Amino acid sequence: MTKKFTLAYILIVFIALAFRLPGLSFRPMHGDEAVNAIKYSNLLEQGEYHYNPAEYHGPTLYYFTLPVTYLASENTLQELTEVTLRIVPLVFYFMLFAGLLTIKNRVGQVTVLMAALLLALSPAFVFYSRYYIHEMLFVCFSYAVIFAAYRLYQKASVTWSVILGITLALMMATKETWIILFFAALISLSLLIVIYPQFRSEFIVRLKNLSPIMYITGSLSFLLVYVVMFTSFMQDISGFWDSFYSIWNYSSKSVENSVHNHPWYQYIKWLLFNFRSGNFWSEGIIALLAITGVFYGFNSKFSKSVKLLFFMKFMSLFTLIALAIFSVILYKTPWNALSFWFGMIILAGFGYSALMRNIHKLLYKKMISGIVIIAIIDLAWQSYQLNFTYNEDPGNPYTYAQPQKDIFRLLNPLQDIAQKNPDKENIYIQVIVENNDYWPLPWYLRDFSKVGWWSNVNMELPSADIIITSPGMEGDLLHKFYEINPPGKRDLYVPLLSEDVNLRPGVKINALVKLDIYNLIH
Repeated sequence: MTKKFTLAYILIVFIALAFRLPGLSFRPMHGDEAVNAIKYSNLLEQGEYHYNPAEYHGPTLYYFTLPVTYLASENTLQELTEVTLRIVPLVFYFMLFAGLLTIKNRVGQVTVLMAALLLALSPAFVFYSRYYIHEMLFVCFSYAVIFAAYRLYQKASVTWSVILGITLALMMATKETWIILFFAALISLSLLIVIYPQFRSEFIVRLKNLSPIMYITGSLSFLLVYVVMFTSFMQDISGFWDSFYSIWNYSSKSVENSVHNHPWYQYIKWLLFNFRSGNFWSEGIIALLAITGVFYGFNSKFSKSVKLLFFMKFMSLFTLIALAIFSVILYKTPWNALSFWFGMIILAGFGYSALMRNIHKLLYKKMISGIVIIAIIDLAWQSYQLNFTYNEDPGNPYTYAQPQKDIFRLLNPLQDIAQKNPDKENIYIQVIVENNDYWPLPWYLRDFSKVGWWSNVNMELPSADIIITSPGMEGDLLHKFYEINPPGKRDLYVPLLSEDVNLRPGVKINALVKLDIYNLIH
């Protein structure tokens, strides 16, 4: 690497850090983040993990959280913090920068620098790299598989065969959508073999160059990591068999009716055409440069490097096919877009590099560079706004069912009650919310030892000190308090807040508190 390239790359990484490290705890925990945190606490406190093929995705997020919480000296659910948990996806986000370096000598320095800059400033990647879910690990391992396979294809090596086996196992052990990217890669490779005779003959030669020891070490590496991950280091053998069932389970989710069903163009809308909060949110510059990269990748006259063009042809097909599959599937969430958006970013880097190589008039080069610079500055502005100004606002295209800061109007007085109550350990809280739609409350109530969770009012249970509930439950609660309970055993409850709290868009909650407890803070 040249000194200029190294300095430029370090600067880009620092830019990425500047958009990601500050304010990791500012945004309220998303329901999915809270679910993962509670799930992880079982591993942290009990040393146990059991793979569930129906929910929660794979084990990698939880196992890779262990060293981070160990370094932070957080050993219980109560000690865990948002910052510590959100550092985990951030670590794997920065591994993508290392991944780009592995292909630098094949795709060129300008391609890698531009891809790295777009990766640093992409609002989607900024937002979800600060999100304690599986997605950033999944993107990291998925593209590590592609980079490792490409390096192994270029030069047969035991090292790269082992890396390929390990990253493939980690990809599959992270999220069940690996099957989509696997088929996208398989279809792309098959098309290249069928369409391009030169690639077909070279591909056969490359396969013959792989020695038996490379096949063996790669396969054993894959099997070892896969078995260790899904069996929880051989503690739960059933997890290995459940991993195969999960493919069918998540396939069925892709076609069933769900609140997450969206039209085929939803990913394009999220990323490119979003009018919210009086602003136009778009990462269009990435898409435009990526389309340019696809154009140059399929036009051999614009490059003398056959190997480079074959890689870009593969990346073009892989990215577009992955986008097509994700778009056809009814079930959609915005973070799924990262699986193909990183491919778009690589193609965008190549597109810019190809433009600079193939446009010879200096004036045109300056004009294109000027437009790109303005667009990149706009990306930086959007990333700042979406992650620090609108980080929990429904106007943010990436706040998908995101809890709002309004939740702290409820949580702060609850903490105040706990601090002022001499018998705080015995405060009994009932959470009664329609359809069990109470997440992320289990995360925020983790300091209370006596909390129960229901979707309807249980008339036989004794009344709690504090009842957090949906507005629609109040009639049943009044019936229980003042009609079922006999005189002399009726506790007087008062609303904790004068107005309901927006847990997230469309979900409201409030709390009823026994009068004597309410008086502690008033």
